[in-house]
Amino acid sequence: DGPERCNTTDTVLAYARNGIWYDALACVGELIEADPNNQKLLRLRERLGSDVGLGQKCRDPYDGMPTC
Repeated sequence: DGPERCNTTDTVLAYARNGIWYDALACVGELIEADPNNQKLLRLRERLGSDVGLGQKCRDPYDGMPTC
């Protein structure tokens, strides 16, 4: 088996539930790249960032992605 693909929010949530925050954020980022206007994905990314303690100070001013 290879690594799990980032093709659904279920994958993102599975990573997050298991404490694999970097991969969860990377996956939701990939999903957003494919569908940049999806408000559900944008809210999920914000929630994940909040859950791991990334505040506004750790946001890219151009795209809002976590930077720390």
